[in-house]
Amino acid sequence: MYNNDKYDESKQFLTTKEENGVHEREIALIEINKNNNNTNNTHSNNDAEVTPVRNTDDEGILGPDGKLKNDDCCGRCHVVCIAIFFTLLLGLTIVFASAAGPPKLHFSNALGSSMVLSRNGSVIWGYSPNKQDKIDIYLSDKLIGTVIADYAVPYSWKDDVYEWQFAIPALKPDESVFGPHTIIVEGRGNEDEGKVQAKLEDIYFGETFLCSGQSNMEFTVGSQLNATEELKKVQSGQYDLVRFMVAGALNTGSFMDHPTPEFASVVISWTKPLEKYFITKDCKLNDGTKWNNGISAVCWDFGRRLYEENGKKLPIGLVDSSYGGTSMSYWSTPESIQTCSDFTGYYTCTSPSSPKEKSDDNNNDNNDEQEKRMNTPPASPAPFGTCSGLYNGMIFPLRHMIFSGIAWYQGENDVPQDGNTDYFKCAFKEIIKTTFRNTFGTNMPFVAVQLAPYNNYEHVADALPNTRAVQQDVVDEETVSTALATTIDLGDSNSDCASGDIHPRHKEEVGERLSRFFMYYIFKASATVLPLAPVPSNCVLTEDDITIVFNMDLSSDSPTVPTACHDATTKPERAGGRCVPSGYEVFYNNKWEMISKDDSTVTKISDQTIRLSVPNSKLWPSGTSIRYAWTDFPAISLYSKHLKTPLSQFVVVCKR
Repeated sequence: MYNNDKYDESKQFLTTKEENGVHEREIALIEINKNNNNTNNTHSNNDAEVTPVRNTDDEGILGPDGKLKNDDCCGRCHVVCIAIFFTLLLGLTIVFASAAGPPKLHFSNALGSSMVLSRNGSVIWGYSPNKQDKIDIYLSDKLIGTVIADYAVPYSWKDDVYEWQFAIPALKPDESVFGPHTIIVEGRGNEDEGKVQAKLEDIYFGETFLCSGQSNMEFTVGSQLNATEELKKVQSGQYDLVRFMVAGALNTGSFMDHPTPEFASVVISWTKPLEKYFITKDCKLNDGTKWNNGISAVCWDFGRRLYEENGKKLPIGLVDSSYGGTSMSYWSTPESIQTCSDFTGYYTCTSPSSPKEKSDDNNNDNNDEQEKRMNTPPASPAPFGTCSGLYNGMIFPLRHMIFSGIAWYQGENDVPQDGNTDYFKCAFKEIIKTTFRNTFGTNMPFVAVQLAPYNNYEHVADALPNTRAVQQDVVDEETVSTALATTIDLGDSNSDCASGDIHPRHKEEVGERLSRFFMYYIFKASATVLPLAPVPSNCVLTEDDITIVFNMDLSSDSPTVPTACHDATTKPERAGGRCVPSGYEVFYNNKWEMISKDDSTVTKISDQTIRLSVPNSKLWPSGTSIRYAWTDFPAISLYSKHLKTPLSQFVVVCKR
């Protein structure tokens, strides 16, 4: 069931304020004075007296100033007093609402003050305890619509709330409408309580993105290599329109056995970039809190870059919903688990109990599959590793949000020990199709991050490069706005982060490559070739050499980051014998054979063409396959001349 004490209802029910590491909870709902009978369809902040309220049928434990009264509440409110007593012993100051009754009208905790909504049309939503509650929507004091809270959703084991949602139309392409705005929802309530309001302030309209995956997405800015530079940018105050929230990371309550209408917890509510979220941190901590106080580095880096590319004028919103150490089965829908059920040996999640149908007493004939799934008994925290647990707890709560694009960095937990990538291919397809595009839009721009080099001791030699190849294959099979950002040159064997080099600190480069994808698909700033990395377009066999043609100009000048093997030489014990120059292999006599261990036999004959000198190539028939950089931790020596992105691993068929 939901634990309201952990909730941040977007500053509408119980909010968390953090001052010097101390959390303070307070009532943040406001209620129009019951004596006010003004029912006009115009809104003014002067319509009525606004006072703090609590959700009970008596005078409450809060006085007009919002402070606890001195009367003895330890009868019917003894739970509250006991909670305060023990909390004070911990050095915290907490003000609780009574445990009795459902929450007041509130926004979903996926929303919050200081957020960025989509300028191309957005949805706001939330919940009311009153069935058929008529709710007026105000945008900067202007009434823009009225909705009815009519869909019953599980909120706790014994109380129902009713969902409301409202679509804000696309805005005119005018900077003046970006913000800031205030959004107020005003419910008619019931006869006893009068009108009730909930408010979001400092709202901007721009482009909003979802970032998800496991620990390399969760990895925060303070632990990346250029953390000091990012902190300086935040301190400059020039990036205040890059807003973000962090949802439910490092909280086992996020693993839910049924889809949940809201997040079980919010680690960081919507905020502008504050210095405390960018403080440099020691990434070798491994105590369960190592990255629990900041925004995803990859997410921030591409969002900041998009903001710069748009003249530091267009607001950018970032939702970080990631969780370390997780496989795709946790992020998959139940339907996807069934689709990939033939590969049960390749994932370790456990199936939740079968949902029991709950009667729909609002007679709302709605065939939407998401609402069908949510019309089940309320979700409860499930054991770590429950199938669909993170889809239920960290993706489904965002179901109404309008995103401009999705970034996905995950896969280390799904690299198969035996190198068989059939399950990975099935699950990755389902992640794109069902988890994200069925939820947020069939044409949603989606970019995944290639698995970076690390020393993969637990798997067969080809397991990691085989998995990278499947990532690329799945992306190539997609027909709309899908790409893979290459990271094969970003190995970091010097990393002192938890779990070593599986967490490379080169996150700025990853963010830059993601931003290039989104600039191409969303802002149409690039030319005809999707500018992510060079790939071979043709291969020709001759008597003594192989000629390979690429889709863009190449250069041997590496970017500023060191190559993988250059790093590994300083700590050879981490190389594991697999950190080798990016060799070329041929598939001949039913096996792969090395034909060039380094670039000494490679000649660049034009900007887009290379030649490999191979004396015995005359023995190979037309249709022979050549592959490149097929190892865990390759050293890359060829890059795009203009984009500085690496030539990644590839397999190409050569003809005579």
